[in-house]
Amino acid sequence: MDESCKAPCWYGLELGKTTKAEALRKVNTLSFINSQKVDELVGYRTADTTYVYLYCKNPDEDCPELTFVHDTLESIYMTPNHQITFAEVVDKLGSPDFVEATAVTPEIIDCRVSLIWMSRQMEIGYYEQKTLFGKNLCDTVRQAGNKPPSNLIVQDIMYEMPEALDANLNDYTKWSGFAKP
Repeated sequence: MDESCKAPCWYGLELGKTTKAEALRKVNTLSFINSQKVDELVGYRTADTTYVYLYCKNPDEDCPELTFVHDTLESIYMTPNHQITFAEVVDKLGSPDFVEATAVTPEIIDCRVSLIWMSRQMEIGYYEQKTLFGKNLCDTVRQAGNKPPSNLIVQDIMYEMPEALDANLNDYTKWSGFAKP
């Protein structure tokens, strides 16, 4: 996570303020970004949405995806390039506001567990397609009082506009800590 500005800002990119041109100018100055390669997908979900896929100089690393609506930055999606656990993120940022354990498919085979910081407009997530210790992860989290295991590995980090987080508020549970090991 970037130290130059506090979330939801990332390397000077501010949700709801930064334009696409400004964002590209800023990210192309970052030492780890391959400024020669940027992909854009326009109008995939809505006509006024543009997805910008950044590439790292190191081809073994993942770089962020930026989403713009009406030419304004709406979200930043990242995959960490090093292993970090939910517990390590909570130790660094403090307690999240909410936790969410959501079945990704109707069959409740897949599960996504997220921690959400509303003031930082930030969500970290872990997704599992199979079972954890012979149990469905979502069931495990719910049976522990909506407390996720602390050792889950962060698979993605997303900065989002408040309205995107608010839209799912009914699915969130107030944070009450990690499950006992």
